[in-house]
Amino acid sequence: MSRILVVDDDQSIAHLVQDVLADEGHEVSVRYDGREAFRTLCEGSFDLLVSDIQMPHEDGLSLLARMRSLGLMRSIPVIFITGRVDEDCRQAARVLGAGEILTKPFSVETLLSIVTRLLAAPKEPATEGSAREGNMDELRVADLCYMLAVSGKAMLLSIDSGGSQAELFVRNGTLVRARAQLAGGARLAGEDAFFEAAGWKGGCFRMQQGGPEEPDNVSCPLDALLVEAAQRRITTRQWRREDPR
Repeated sequence: MSRILVVDDDQSIAHLVQDVLADEGHEVSVRYDGREAFRTLCEGSFDLLVSDIQMPHEDGLSLLARMRSLGLMRSIPVIFITGRVDEDCRQAARVLGAGEILTKPFSVETLLSIVTRLLAAPKEPATEGSAREGNMDELRVADLCYMLAVSGKAMLLSIDSGGSQAELFVRNGTLVRARAQLAGGARLAGEDAFFEAAGWKGGCFRMQQGGPEEPDNVSCPLDALLVEAAQRRITTRQWRREDPR
């Protein structure tokens, strides 16, 4: 039995695919947009992803790009289901490593044939404890922090963005150490370092288990810090609209 995630904002298609695959003995979960699927993929382990491309909030291509950027799903096959037939869309899916692209409407027999083939193909073994590296073109710092929060492990996240560097160390979903050195030379620690890094865009990251033995300088649930960081960004945007100087 394989674990399969089906993602489609058209619930009738999502449940059709779910029923067909479940009848073959697979354990199937369903989500209805890319954001829900991203959280589910971060929290769980799956053998196959079957996803629509055009969806609200986040489309299938963006979802896969984010997961690839995080170093995840490198060995998990992906089937895209789409009503789009333009070559640009298909090319983007192939570049991201999609195993197959099905055009709606499709036959159940074709779907099952592809699923069987992809699940039987040899997969690249995951290396336990290996570092994950990537760029942040398709990612936000919040995405990376969410990965740390749901890992349940002691994780160190290093970020380099525009000449500024930061390190965030999370243990069991709690931020326990943060430090940053800004491009201008200023140094920040604790929550100040976290809130500074949370606003960065672009750059690259490295995520790994464990970290240097240093004293903790903060103790706060990561999800609470992410909420406060979002609120600060909203306040900043409102202030800029009210004071255009």
